[in-house]
Amino acid sequence: DVFRSDSSSGNDNEHDNHDKRDPRSNHHHPTMMTLDVMSAKPRALTTEDITRVAHRLHRSLHLKGTVSIGVRFVSLQEIQNLNRTFRRKNRPTDVLSFSARASTEKMMTLPQKKKMSKVKNEDYWGDLAICGDYAKEEAKRRGLPVREELLRLLAHGVLHLAGFDHASEEDELAMFALQEKIIEPLL
Repeated sequence: DVFRSDSSSGNDNEHDNHDKRDPRSNHHHPTMMTLDVMSAKPRALTTEDITRVAHRLHRSLHLKGTVSIGVRFVSLQEIQNLNRTFRRKNRPTDVLSFSARASTEKMMTLPQKKKMSKVKNEDYWGDLAICGDYAKEEAKRRGLPVREELLRLLAHGVLHLAGFDHASEEDELAMFALQEKIIEPLL
């Protein structure tokens, strides 16, 4: 099952009225971010949560046009296998980002045949692998709701695809501040 969540908002009538007022507007190509969930999503996360975090990310990153990202929720074993294969770290982790954009050469990329998103004609940024079980344990350890941790991981993974990193303390502070600014209104 493929769940497609986008960050477009408002109703169709509102967009139709805008189209009539401004002939330059393009109703068929809305500005949004789609998070294409390609697996079963954790029960703690709703469809609305995914749509809202996509909208917050799109706005906070000041994006133009449509951005598409594949999201797969994976087991501890799957995330460990991915982490070992792509980062040479033989342990589970919370989220991995696989960039499809040439401008982020230092990001990991999946071979073309393993791309998760099936979306065409959009700016495809790449894929996220998120481990729900790891998020559940981390949330328990930190005394947080699992939903909050999952929202944080969605935002964190997308920020990596947008080129953010936490290799230095300065970069880490900037990335985590933006991440929290994005998810705070959703909590």
